This record gives sequence, structure tokens and C-alpha cells, in this order.
Amino acid sequence: MIATGEGLGSFRQAAGRSGVGRQIEWHGFIPTPRGHPPLVAADIAVYPYRDTNINRAKCSGKVIDYMAAGKPMVVSDVGMNRVYLTDGEHALLTPPGDGAAFGAALQRLVADPAYANSLGANAQERLWKNFAWGKRIPELEQLCTCRGQVHAQLTAFPETTGLQVAAAGTTVSPESA
Repeated sequence: MIATGEGLGSFRQAAGRSGVGRQIEWHGFIPTPRGHPPLVAADIAVYPYRDTNINRAKCSGKVIDYMAAGKPMVVSDVGMNRVYLTDGEHALLTPPGDGAAFGAALQRLVADPAYANSLGANAQERLWKNFAWGKRIPELEQLCTCRGQVHAQLTAFPETTGLQVAAAGTTVSPESA
């Protein structure tokens, strides 16, 4: 298990009490790219999240790594995870802080390797089909073009200084454009 964080100690103790701890290879934190070989060798990837404002607003690089590696996942249903993953199709999503649901989802993947592997393959396909650079670059180019057009329109009229304009999902002002 590659893991770090304040909850790791209690998790390791619980795994030891349950007998599962003997089946886990404990690594601790491994920086990228040294973490790639153990990730590729892993059978299942897990990422429990707390429901915090930061976690609600972020996209996890680890989840993207898990998707790229085609790993079956159990992930807390927080923030951008639900944008990238559909429960039961790409991963198993559980309510944040619900240890029993997280454990049951993990047991489900361990008990059914074929299902687990299908989730990992589906997640990997979704990542490359929907979120790869080839897909995202045209969207980013469109956003930049739109932002440039808004900037040109704002600066053409000095009386708009300080005006906030929403365009293509962003807020642009002459100072930020």
C-alpha cells in the first residue's frame, strides 16, 4: 500500500486487527515518478477523501494516475471525482467519512476481480477518450480566443475599466485579461 496522511496510523492498526494487514505491502509516501512501478503492480487503488472545501474544489492527480493505469478504484464521492468517475461504471464511489461503505466497496472489488478489472478498464478508456490533451486543447484554445475577444472589447471602451464580464465560464476584467 502506498499511503500517507494523518489517518494512516489508525488504518494500519485496523488492518492489522482484521488480519488483512498481512496481505498489504506498506510503502508510505513515494514521490512521482518512483511511485509509478508500485502503482502499476497494485491490484486495487483507493483514495478516501474527507468532505472539505478544498477537496470539493480539486481534481485529484492521484485519481487521474489510477485511471491512466487502468486500476480498479474505491474513491470517496467528493469534488471532481464525480465528474471523472461514475459509480459502478468507472469506480466505486462511497460517501466521504463512511468507513463501512468504503470497506464494503473494497471487499466487493476483492471478491470479484473480473468486475474490478472492468471498472479499471472503463476508467482508463474514459480518461483517454474525454480528458486527454487531444480532446482538451481545442476547448482551451476556444476559451483563450473568447477571452481575447472579451479583452479587446473591454479595452476598446475606457469606461468599462473595472467591469466584470462572464465569458465561457470565466470572469474577465481589463486588469486580468
